[in-house]
Amino acid sequence: MKAKKIIAIFSSLLLAAAMTGCTGRIYTEDGSPISSAPVQESSVAESSVEESSEEESSTVESSEEESSAVESSEEELSEEELSEEESSEEESSEEESSEEESSEEESSEEESSEEQAEGLKITFVKPEEWETPVHAYVYNDDQKKNADWPGEEMTDNGDGTYSYVLPKDKVEEITSPQVIFNAGTKQYPRSGGLEVTDGTTYETE
Repeated sequence: MKAKKIIAIFSSLLLAAAMTGCTGRIYTEDGSPISSAPVQESSVAESSVEESSEEESSTVESSEEESSAVESSEEELSEEELSEEESSEEESSEEESSEEESSEEESSEEESSEEQAEGLKITFVKPEEWETPVHAYVYNDDQKKNADWPGEEMTDNGDGTYSYVLPKDKVEEITSPQVIFNAGTKQYPRSGGLEVTDGTTYETE
């Protein structure tokens, strides 16, 4: 009797174990369920956790991509701003250069105008063997002259050249003027005179 009872209990246990593996429930000897094992629910929960983790990872990657795109956009904007600043500086430099050139031209024109208002200016390159001072004798065929021989003393420019300005009143008086440069016993030209032209520099041949 005892052996049969043991065999019956063992059979019941095997049956219960078999039924538990298939349905996830544990039964007593009389066949009533003791508890349930949420095997499938656990698998579903684990799957849900994995999907949630993947979504979070995807969100992080998307956030990193957006951050990278923002940084790239900021760098492009910064480069454009630098390029605009450099272009503005170049334009400003060109404008300043243009203003300086314009100022120089105006200054040159003013100086030329002042010289013309004062009279005719001529320059002579003194030969090294000539003495000083150097004179400019300006005259015309009507015997009009700037002064008696040897003429008016020229201004030493300090670079080997000498300048003389024929006054405006003399310009009006001495029409078609000619000039002879001289110093001591030297003179140029040796005979006749040179036509006087405003701003001309004369040099011996």
